[in-house]
Amino acid sequence: LRSTVPANVVATVHTALQKLPADRFATASALAAALKDPGYGRDQAQGQRAAAAARSNRLLVPLGVMAALALAAAAWGWLRPTSAPPVIRYGLALPLSQAPVDGSIVPTPSPDGSFLVYVGPGNGGNQLWLKRRDSYEATPIAGTTGSQSFTVSPDGEWVAFIVNGRLYKIPTAGGTAAVLLSSSDVSGAFGLAWLADGTVVYPMRGAAGLMRVSADGGPPTAAWRSDSLISMLPSALPNGRGVIFRSCPPGCVEGQLWALDLESQRAHLVLRGAVEGVVVTTGHLVYASGDGGLYAVPFDLGRLEVSGTPIALGNPLDANAGNQLFRISAVGTLVMVVGGGTATGRTFDMVWVDQTGRQTPVDTAWTFQLTATANNHGWALSPDGSRLAIGLSTSSGDDIWVKPLPRGAPYRLTFDPLSDSRPQWTSDSRFITFRADRIPSGLYWRRADATGTDSLLAPGIVDEGLLSPDNRWIVLRQGSVGQVAGGRNITGIRIGADAGPVPLLATEFDEMAVALSPDGRWMAYQSDETGRTEVFVRPFPNTDDGKAQVSSGGGLAPLWSHDSRQLFYLSGTNNMMAARVAPGAELAVSAPEVLFRVRDELLGAEALYYTPWAVARDGRFLMARLVGGDLARAGTLVVVENWIEELKAKVSR
Repeated sequence: LRSTVPANVVATVHTALQKLPADRFATASALAAALKDPGYGRDQAQGQRAAAAARSNRLLVPLGVMAALALAAAAWGWLRPTSAPPVIRYGLALPLSQAPVDGSIVPTPSPDGSFLVYVGPGNGGNQLWLKRRDSYEATPIAGTTGSQSFTVSPDGEWVAFIVNGRLYKIPTAGGTAAVLLSSSDVSGAFGLAWLADGTVVYPMRGAAGLMRVSADGGPPTAAWRSDSLISMLPSALPNGRGVIFRSCPPGCVEGQLWALDLESQRAHLVLRGAVEGVVVTTGHLVYASGDGGLYAVPFDLGRLEVSGTPIALGNPLDANAGNQLFRISAVGTLVMVVGGGTATGRTFDMVWVDQTGRQTPVDTAWTFQLTATANNHGWALSPDGSRLAIGLSTSSGDDIWVKPLPRGAPYRLTFDPLSDSRPQWTSDSRFITFRADRIPSGLYWRRADATGTDSLLAPGIVDEGLLSPDNRWIVLRQGSVGQVAGGRNITGIRIGADAGPVPLLATEFDEMAVALSPDGRWMAYQSDETGRTEVFVRPFPNTDDGKAQVSSGGGLAPLWSHDSRQLFYLSGTNNMMAARVAPGAELAVSAPEVLFRVRDELLGAEALYYTPWAVARDGRFLMARLVGGDLARAGTLVVVENWIEELKAKVSR
């Protein structure tokens, strides 16, 4: 009735009050658009005002009574006691054939909490699975084989995922995957975020910044870039303004959470000591610390800054589960991995596996837990076959141990409190090299009988390293964090020469899992130059003199036979493959053949970036077999529905 009320507001109110649902606004966004449109329903509003004025006198008393009743009803509605939805907490265990297999990615709940999406097993490799609340069984999502990072759309109708550096989306109800980005420029293992504005944010290749692409496809745009920091695990802010993400210098000794404002394309540090974070509807940043603690701190969505004191939430997350420890949906469903740790982690024994796949235990009295830090698993058999060097996790941390074969108690080789891992033998079986996270970090070596002290061979952030068979070269693979650290490249240092490191293989792609043939003539490695990780061979040390691609359809973890005439690797379908390398000056590699299918219990060690097994002189493989825990993770997968109510109670105390 008031003339000061805009005409479009009058028309909007009357449309919203229509008796038939079909006559009302179909969505809240349509109502909001009408309120913002000055031209909406102008003629309609004038007629409604006139009709209302004509009725006003005769309806004055009834309207007054109705108004009083309405005020009373509203007051009762606001002031009456209310009951919050109950918090429901339960552990989720699935059969091994359906269980999550990627320990670094916690299942993601849908926005409404009605289903979970996770990486599970498949015939051709890992794939996405979907577990609905109202179903006892999880089901695989066809067309997602090889999936790495993934995210669920805000409406829960789509999943975006990465396979071999390409970004796809697929309906959660089933259907065909559509390509969103095929430039092979997506950092596969570092997370995705689907924003309310219909865009997907992802770390660029090498995690040197964040990119943004429409969920309908199209050219990507740079959202933020850094020459000194890596970026990963983006999480959408509730207001759609930007993302929270993890950023840190190469090596990531300390986790940091940053906020990116997508409008200004500016990012700033929000919180130190955190490995991932999510801003929830209560106005809090919920984050995990590096030791598995879960916390909440008030967060200012206007300034994109924390604004109070963190509160411990008391959930003991499994810090060994990887980078992604928890997930929270829009309605407040929390999914996390609790417990775990070294004492209750995955337990292995060591087995010989012949070239038909038959397993024979090495020492039935010996079980162990592999290095926990960053899944830097690895072991090596001495050239004389008498001892095994292996990275183990104990109550003292991650260290290199030596196990006499076939029997004999293992003894400890390294004692630094920080992580040591990925050992390699020198050709004379006298020394063991290993990568170390200590200060200074780098490639170290020590006498294999544990006498003497550790000596630094090459300083820096080293991801794997070894000496050439003739002891003339130190070969290093560095750049585990991608392009910020120069990409994953292979460099060499000539022992005794004044020159510094020289690039053996430095490209725009990632080269990993270095394996020198025992005769010192060839260098095998894996690279993603084709858009999929494959195994290649080049001459050593003159790597530009030739190249042969050995695998097709995916290849990991190359390893040479002792006579340098066979190259073994793991195929994309988890088969152990063998390719023959002809003797002579020219590089000639035969078509690979399948030896045996590697069983699931032999795939518990990380093999994505480094070869974690060994081969004996007689051609048998030395592999770690899972005998305790599960293939997914050591802790328990827990789902908490309506967890947001529990958070409200804790932060209000």
